[in-house]
Amino acid sequence: MALVQINNTKKFSLLMTSEKNYYKHLNKIVQKFNQKHIICYVCLARPYMEVIEDFKSEGVSTKNFYFIDAVTKIQKSMVSTENATLISSPTVIALEKSIKKAIKEKKCSMLLFDTVSVLLMYEKKQDILKFTHNLLSKDEFENTVNIYIVIKDLGIKEEENRCLVNDLRMLADEELFYN
Repeated sequence: MALVQINNTKKFSLLMTSEKNYYKHLNKIVQKFNQKHIICYVCLARPYMEVIEDFKSEGVSTKNFYFIDAVTKIQKSMVSTENATLISSPTVIALEKSIKKAIKEKKCSMLLFDTVSVLLMYEKKQDILKFTHNLLSKDEFENTVNIYIVIKDLGIKEEENRCLVNDLRMLADEELFYN
């Protein structure tokens, strides 16, 4: 399957890739949607400044991005900026609150979750599923394209990750597999 199949008619897409090809597929998604959407990019694995630098090195503009960074504030004492909210704890409660605010105030029409597997270090699988269901079922997210990235070989709680992916597949409108 090609990334061009992800489109505005899909409310929730689950993108599964290998760690080896992660950046290549991430860049394709961003290049495809960057001009059409204001993207709420949820950073769970890397600080948002690293993500911005990677995109810039690939020639990808981050003008239409709003970042929710659950990494930087844990590592350093920093404050939120005009294009980023830094949260001190990547809990589903903090994430949902920040995502709601971004969708409402920044008019984000796309949610890109990078990478949902990392949430397993902080939350139980059931809480992640409930969080996802809440995002997909609330009216304020009705017109939001949601893409969850899963790195298959990340090495984080492998059995729980496999179970999480299987459960997320039931909620997804489409699944995309890349090696």
